[in-house]
Amino acid sequence: MDESRGSGCDGIAAAAGPGSAGRLRVVAKTGAQATREFMRFFMVPGMGHGVGKTGAENFYVDTLAVIERWKQSGQAPNQLVVSHYKDGKEVGQRLVCQYPQIAFYKGTGNPEAAASFECR
Repeated sequence: MDESRGSGCDGIAAAAGPGSAGRLRVVAKTGAQATREFMRFFMVPGMGHGVGKTGAENFYVDTLAVIERWKQSGQAPNQLVVSHYKDGKEVGQRLVCQYPQIAFYKGTGNPEAAASFECR
């Protein structure tokens, strides 16, 4: 399961995201280590409630494709590259790290390029 949320959503507090009631119930039932085998949590900075390509500003990642690659390769994703859209046009890409890591700018390169960031 890939759980991606936006930190820009008014209805979801970023700090509460990883501690959501549903995720906590899963961890309580299966244990933290077992949960890591089938669940990943990604907080997308600036994204609203969900992915999309329309609107003044939005972000998109094909989460189904991410899950399919995970299932087929057996390699769980630790980071995602999401497309950044403004007014329906792609303006760049962002690196999104598996919680609790966050993307840090390397100090050089285009700030709209995922390659200019690293997870820490």
